[in-house]
Amino acid sequence: MTLTKYLTLIPTKITTTADKYAYIQEAYETVVKKLRLDPSVHPLRFTNHIKLDNFNFKGQIVVSESEIAFKQFNGLIQVDDLETDQDFGTIDTPLIGNLDSVDYDYTDFDEVNEYHNTVPIVYQIGTSIVCNHMDDTFFLINAYAYPYFCTTADGQYVDKHYYNVSTMNTTYGAANLTVDPVIGVLTLMMIYSKYYEDQGIINLKDVYHKYTMDLINMVNQWNNTKGNDNLDYMGQLDVCDGFSG
Repeated sequence: MTLTKYLTLIPTKITTTADKYAYIQEAYETVVKKLRLDPSVHPLRFTNHIKLDNFNFKGQIVVSESEIAFKQFNGLIQVDDLETDQDFGTIDTPLIGNLDSVDYDYTDFDEVNEYHNTVPIVYQIGTSIVCNHMDDTFFLINAYAYPYFCTTADGQYVDKHYYNVSTMNTTYGAANLTVDPVIGVLTLMMIYSKYYEDQGIINLKDVYHKYTMDLINMVNQWNNTKGNDNLDYMGQLDVCDGFSG
């Protein structure tokens, strides 16, 4: 379903475009934070200090520059993990690798960690990740990435994607965006719940909220309802050579 069609399903008394996107954004973020997400492994590069904290501090996919946000991360692969309360100052933008990028080996992740022979010593301070013994740090992170509400035909590795639905509309136009079928339905039910709450119709607010929670629980229990396959090919890691698609 296109975003244009989706907008027609929103309560008709929400008339302004700005209000429609405000309802979508609030409902979407509420829904995806409650979804059970599949873990995935991401190559990550940064300088000195980054944060990964939901939609507050996001990474950037190389080449397309799409936003990528993580609900949480389980661990850092091939690093020495330490804890500290030291303040490391300015926060850098974490770069998340695209294994299918044709220039992935040569421009974005090559020649870091001394050709991947040096193990980074990484400090974790809450949501912060810090490495202060090398200027360019590369490792793999096991994390849960948030899905986008809507995508372009070419996807996030080609076109720059945003988690903000209004920004996606401004950038590409609603007619050129496809709403995720599962997230779209859950978000729509939550929109109605929030709309009736604002109208003071608490009984309908509670009905739609419970309906949304029941659907989310069904999705969380039935992995096949999600659009990704956790056995999708991501690329291969060659010894001391970085990644090759």
